Amino acid sequence: MRLRQMFLALSLIPAMQMSASAQRAFDEWDETANAPAQARPVETPAASAPVAAPPTERAAAPEMPKRAAPAPVPTPLRIPSANRRYADTYMDAYRILKEENTCSRFFGGAVNATAVLNRFAEQLRNQRFANPNVAVEMSGDYVVVHDSETGAAYRLFERAVVNSAGPLYVRPLPAQAQRRSIGRFPSDTRAARALILLHEIGHLVQGTDRRWLLPNDGHNAELSVRNTETVENYCRQQLTTLKD
Repeated sequence: MRLRQMFLALSLIPAMQMSASAQRAFDEWDETANAPAQARPVETPAASAPVAAPPTERAAAPEMPKRAAPAPVPTPLRIPSANRRYADTYMDAYRILKEENTCSRFFGGAVNATAVLNRFAEQLRNQRFANPNVAVEMSGDYVVVHDSETGAAYRLFERAVVNSAGPLYVRPLPAQAQRRSIGRFPSDTRAARALILLHEIGHLVQGTDRRWLLPNDGHNAELSVRNTETVENYCRQQLTTLKD
């Protein structure tokens, strides 16, 4: 168990441009050498009677070990429909992550991504904030979780709260929605609300370099914007399919 004190919050702030690229190369080679067989003289018996050949024994081919079936994608949660906007936002994020695509691969694959999304959604609690621009807030100590069923490894904070007066619950005025945005998407769109949840998942998942996919950005508005754009770079194609 690993504990650390920190604070994360996602706010609605105009987006900045950012690009991200990654390249990996894998080289394989295989070398085999076959030594030529050595010829040996064969002596034949003097007797004229034919000599019976010894029975041929064939070694049974070794059985290949059976590969364990990959873990299935976790089923979606049944989010209470007391607030339809939040329930729909969860399902939009789930549908994006349950498929193998650039977005789910950023989060470690469909199984890993949906497992983290479900656990995070189960943990979220509602609270009304004075600032309507804050969407989600995570704070306190965190614990690293290893899911034996899916193989997912992620962290959960002591406190995870969704603002019941924020963009996941309250529809802003049209003028406000245009001025405020999540990435490139106006705040009152399905894409923007799904991007909010995907941003939070990025704080919970560890990359192959053993760093969290998104660095902690509590109280750092500029870094929060850059983190949002990092997620958008991987998930833009899937987010743009969400039509209002």
